[in-house]
Amino acid sequence: MATKLQTFISEVKTRGMASANKYYVELGVPKGVQLENTRLIALFCDQTQLPDLNINTTPIKTYGEVREVPYENMYGNVNFSFYCDSNLIVKHFFDKWMLLGISNPDTRHFNYYNDYISDKITINMITNDEREVFKVDLFECYPKQMQAVSLDYASREIIKIQVSMNYKYWRSSLLSTSTSASTIQSRNPFNILGNDLESLKGTVTGFLSDKINSIIEIPNDYFNDFGSFQDRIFGDSKEFFSDTADQVSSSFSDLKDRAVSFF
Repeated sequence: MATKLQTFISEVKTRGMASANKYYVELGVPKGVQLENTRLIALFCDQTQLPDLNINTTPIKTYGEVREVPYENMYGNVNFSFYCDSNLIVKHFFDKWMLLGISNPDTRHFNYYNDYISDKITINMITNDEREVFKVDLFECYPKQMQAVSLDYASREIIKIQVSMNYKYWRSSLLSTSTSASTIQSRNPFNILGNDLESLKGTVTGFLSDKINSIIEIPNDYFNDFGSFQDRIFGDSKEFFSDTADQVSSSFSDLKDRAVSFF
């Protein structure tokens, strides 16, 4: 019979362990504010949290010991940290959401709730082989606090924007039909271009090999009619380089179109 330690080791080897750095964020935007670059903002999220849940209780005693009976769910804010780009687009994104989306900076009036909330922000957890296995959806979100950013002549650090996100509630999902690693890899634009370049490399290599073999093959007219042989070699070489250039140009043009359509 296997010991508990052996069983534990076996389960760890079979299932693996979750890593805190294997995640990505999908950021929704409010309806009443024109916010752009959401993909950039989500990409630059370098730290976040899986939300907490506190259940408020009240003591009730009918007979004997006191029982704590739950009556309310309490959700704490989720903190997000974002790298700031050189143009401070990330900073301006949250400035605009908080100053224009939530309240009017001139009149000091607050806007309607449904106009400044994001319907949903999703935190997706993935495995080492890039399978999506778990996600948490935060509903009705808006940034409640943005921390001050320190500037320092002596600093060489990247600026980070710290945002505390308020939300109404959250729900988690265990993805039983998780996306396979091959599917996620196929969605990766860099893998798409890499695969196409490998295909192009094979095509061009085969093309060159056939042409070179046909050119360097020593025919009978090399010995019988050298002048005709020279004329044919120069003609084949010109055709070879022309066809190769057309093939490479067409392949890269197709790659460019596919990359533009993907993004």
